[in-house]
Amino acid sequence: MPIVWPLADTLVWLDLPPWRCVPRAVRRTSRQVMRRVELWNGNRQRASSLTPASVWRLWCRWPSYPATIERALTAHDWSHLQVVRLRSDGEIRQLVDNGTRS
Repeated sequence: MPIVWPLADTLVWLDLPPWRCVPRAVRRTSRQVMRRVELWNGNRQRASSLTPASVWRLWCRWPSYPATIERALTAHDWSHLQVVRLRSDGEIRQLVDNGTRS
């Protein structure tokens, strides 16, 4: 990160609610497990990522993620970054639509 972050001018933060993201993560992980998709350096998603306990942990930890990201942003001087925080699919669509019309 130290190489890329100083060169960036915008951070797009997808801050969606857990009821939207957790099911998406489960579907994505399921596909990756079944298809044995290589993620990086030969690593593959394990079926253990889909246990009820691991999905529950993700659900329970989700509310702490925004504070973690905010702390990371304030821990360093990232004042040069424009932070665009998107909290819904509608906001994401609007940003993408506006970007493609430029």
